[in-house]
Amino acid sequence: MITIGTGRLIILAKQRGLITSVSPRIQALQDAGLWLSDNLVNLLKQQAGE
Repeated sequence: MITIGTGRLIILAKQRGLITSVSPRIQALQDAGLWLSDNLVNLLKQQAGE
């Protein structure tokens, strides 16, 4: 079994064409109360090509 985090799951969804952008999904997580550092948000966006 492979364990991945929510951020990686969002990136995979973009890579597979299920979503067009990771930014709104990351913002939705933050709006729901999940704390993500600015460095992590930037890393996720970079890995997603945004």
